[in-house]
Amino acid sequence: MAKKKSNRNLFDLEDVGLDSDGVFAIDSPIELERKLEFKLVELAPEHILSETSVPNYNRRVQELLSEQSLSPLIAQIVSSNGQHTPALGRRVGDKIEVIFGSRRRMACHFAGFAFRILVSDDVTQEEAQILSRSENEHKPISLYENGRYWLRLSEEQNLSVRKIAELIESGEVSKSTVQNGIDVARLPLSIIDLFPSPDVVTKRVYDRIQSEIAPATFDAELLNAIVHDFQVEQTALITEMYGYYIEGDSQFSADKLIKALKEYLVENKHLTESGSIPSKVYAIGSVANVTTNKKGQLTAVKFNKPLAADKLQALDSLIQNFFEQ
Repeated sequence: MAKKKSNRNLFDLEDVGLDSDGVFAIDSPIELERKLEFKLVELAPEHILSETSVPNYNRRVQELLSEQSLSPLIAQIVSSNGQHTPALGRRVGDKIEVIFGSRRRMACHFAGFAFRILVSDDVTQEEAQILSRSENEHKPISLYENGRYWLRLSEEQNLSVRKIAELIESGEVSKSTVQNGIDVARLPLSIIDLFPSPDVVTKRVYDRIQSEIAPATFDAELLNAIVHDFQVEQTALITEMYGYYIEGDSQFSADKLIKALKEYLVENKHLTESGSIPSKVYAIGSVANVTTNKKGQLTAVKFNKPLAADKLQALDSLIQNFFEQ
């Protein structure tokens, strides 16, 4: 039997060499004497999504992997008549878990080409997480995507910014970077999706979004609907910016997209020129009108006719119970 290939550079997979048994081997990132063996699997386009999954330790935000955002990779796959560099995965149950290569996975799906992935039956979750993280160091993850991961750790495991920086990131990331990432991760996905790549949303761009639009002051569903309508109306501008970004053209401007969105919000009376939500009055049937301030907070209730004493007492009890919950 031919000697299995070992490759200490875990992610130099562009020229994968398989032994006579069709096996590709790398060193375990945990056990020095242990080899991880993979076999190349090709999945037809129609089976890519149903036979593979992306685990939550993979920091790529899958919702952002659209046909538009992946257009350069799709074009590369089409021009090469297929995917050149395979992804890496492991079998978990009846599916292949993509350790890294989720962008290639979706690009092959959109392009209609087979998805090539090196698959192992013998990789532990701990090994998979280390391999995934090492690949991310090879091809850096955006502040937003890292922030989503850090935010989840903060909420699910009650980890502080300091612990995330020191324990999860081994001190290789500063506390301020972790905090910035968590802040950016709290932006609505619809806002992030306006840009050609989450890489665009740096701390500076985040600060600009907050100062011009203040997304947190909006109802989430309303903002998603507004941004969707904006994307439809401003398709030409967004497509132009995507083109500039993909080509590395200096005419790409995140600020221009933010400015256009703010102008749309002001024009449609969702924002004032100063960037705040205008106060509004809403009718509650024929009973009363309620007023909200510029932050969307309830400030006043005016009944259209006097309340009887028993109704007032019942309302008082209802309000007390509401605030005690």
